Amino acid sequence: MDLASVAATLIGYAVIAGACVVKVPQIRLIVRSASSEGLSEAAAALDAGAAWLFSSYNILKGHAISTWGEVALVALQATLVLLLVWQYTPNINRARRLLALTGFVAFGVVVVSCGSENKLLLNFL
Repeated sequence: MDLASVAATLIGYAVIAGACVVKVPQIRLIVRSASSEGLSEAAAALDAGAAWLFSSYNILKGHAISTWGEVALVALQATLVLLLVWQYTPNINRARRLLALTGFVAFGVVVVSCGSENKLLLNFL
């Protein structure tokens, strides 16, 4: 390995380490105030969904985690933000939303378990 490859890999892992705390301030604020006022459920769902789809695509393509791993960490945090929005939003149909989340997680499990051999699924993403 040459110096440039080592540096690129180290930078990739540094970005992943930084991604561990991207949404922590928002999560702390929601939990402390016990309110999701001012947060859009649609924006939180799109944020989480986009991050999960990006991660799934990269898993299927077999890309090195150092090139996309930060998005997987952001996906976890964005999903937590979405769950907190659901928790602290009054008069929300939680059963329907949890069913949708379960379906999305099931889709993620299928994507990961299929691997890059499934060209139909890869073309779908």
